[in-house]
Amino acid sequence: SAARMADVVGIAVAAAYSVGRTGCWAVGDDYGRPWNSPLAVAFPEGAPPSTAENMSRMFGIDLPPTVNPSQVIAVHPTQLYEAAFLGFLTWLLIRWRRNGVADLDVVGRYLLLAGAFRFALEFLRINVRVAGPLTVAHLFAMGIAVVGLMMMMRARLTTAGRTSPG
Repeated sequence: SAARMADVVGIAVAAAYSVGRTGCWAVGDDYGRPWNSPLAVAFPEGAPPSTAENMSRMFGIDLPPTVNPSQVIAVHPTQLYEAAFLGFLTWLLIRWRRNGVADLDVVGRYLLLAGAFRFALEFLRINVRVAGPLTVAHLFAMGIAVVGLMMMMRARLTTAGRTSPG
C-alpha cells in the first residue's frame, strides 16, 4: 500500500538526511549563529566562510564594530545537531514500526518531529529572515509538521474505524 511504502521511505529519508547533514558540516554550509563555546566550529573555507563580514552583510548578524571583517567567527554546528537528532529519530521510527505502530502514523510522527525540530533549530541558524524572525525554512518546517500531524490524525481515525463495533 501507499502508506507502507511511505513508512519505509520515511525511515530511509530520515537516515539519509542525517548522513547528509554531516556533509553540510564537512563543507561548512548551513551553520549556526556566532557562539563562544569549546564546541563551536569555525568555517574559514565554508560555503560561505563564517567571517564577520559574511555574518553581517549576508545574514544581518550584529557584531561589535571593532571586529575585523575578515575574522573567522566560531558558530553553532547546527548541521551536527540536526544529524544527531535525525539519527535518533531514525532509531525511534524503526522501533515504532517494529512495535506495530500504523504505517501512516509512523510517517506522520517523522514529519511532525522533524518539522518541529527544524523549526526550533532554525532560530540558531544564520539564514535570511523573511517574516520577522522567521526564515523560509521556518515556514517549510511548519508546513511539514502540520502535514505530519494530519497524517497521524488520519491514521488514528482509520484505526478507530476498523476497531469500532459495527
